[in-house]
Amino acid sequence: MLPKHHTRIVLAERPKTNITPTTFRKETVAFELKPGPGEALVRVDWLSLDPAMRGWIKEVASYVEPVRIGEVMRAFGLATVIEAGEDCELSPGDIVTGFTGETRELLDALLHP
Repeated sequence: MLPKHHTRIVLAERPKTNITPTTFRKETVAFELKPGPGEALVRVDWLSLDPAMRGWIKEVASYVEPVRIGEVMRAFGLATVIEAGEDCELSPGDIVTGFTGETRELLDALLHP
């Protein structure tokens, strides 16, 4: 059974020096996601806490675009496919990895095995 809500961590402000309790905020949002064609609905089981995250929240040129204020904090995740959309190469139970973001419970993402 799918939850009615899920929790995500978003960037609230860019830190001037150190990360503080106001750098991020927790949001609880309605869960109304269904996988579309070629997409999979996954449960994020593990998230990485990576030193690169410090660079991702700065407004500077880098190898990836900075996380924008109000966006889900970028993170690598290990996830289990819960439901697969039409023409998806994945099946329920498959283990996948990718940029899932800092979310709890379920996250809709197009992931490739």
